Amino acid sequence: MSLADNCIVSSTIPPNLTSEATFRQLADDMPHMMWAAGLDGNPTSFNQRWFDYTGLSLEESRDLGWHHVLHAEDLKAVTEAWDQARAAGGICEARCRFRRAADGAYRWHLVRAKAFRDPDGSVLFWSGIFIDVDDSERVVRETMSLNETLERNVQERSARLRETEEQYLRTVAVVKD
Repeated sequence: MSLADNCIVSSTIPPNLTSEATFRQLADDMPHMMWAAGLDGNPTSFNQRWFDYTGLSLEESRDLGWHHVLHAEDLKAVTEAWDQARAAGGICEARCRFRRAADGAYRWHLVRAKAFRDPDGSVLFWSGIFIDVDDSERVVRETMSLNETLERNVQERSARLRETEEQYLRTVAVVKD
C-alpha cells in the first residue's frame, strides 16, 4: 500500500498528482525535516532534508539510530513525549536539539508528530516534522538575559536612590537641629 493510498485526497487534485513520487517530491521540497514511523514508533522514512542535515542514511536513522543526532540532554524528554503520544494516539510535541552534520552544531527544533488514521479512526502510521527554531530560541534566551540584566540594574539604581534619599534626609535633619 502506498502513501497515496492512505490519504484522503480532495477531488480537486488531479489523479496524476497523488502518486508516491508526488508525495516524495512534496516532502523533499519542504524547508523542514519530515519523517514517518510505523505503529511501533520506529522510523520508516525521512525526507531528503533529514539526510542532508544529519548526514545519516536511512538505515542509520531507523530504530533508535536517530538518537545519535539528538542532544543527550534532550533524549529523555523527547522519548517520553513520543511514548506518551503513541500510547494515547495523540499529538507529540517537544523541543530538542539535533546535531547538524555540516558543522557539528546542535540546533533547537520543534518536534511535532501526529497519527495518520484511516476513515475508521485506526492509526495507520505516524507522520512528523522537525522545524528548526534555533534562531527564535536564541532570541528568546537573549531577551531573557537582557531582561535579567535590566532588572538587576533597576534594583541597583533603586537601592542607590534610596541611599541618596536617606543621606539627604539625615543631612536635612542635622541642618534643622
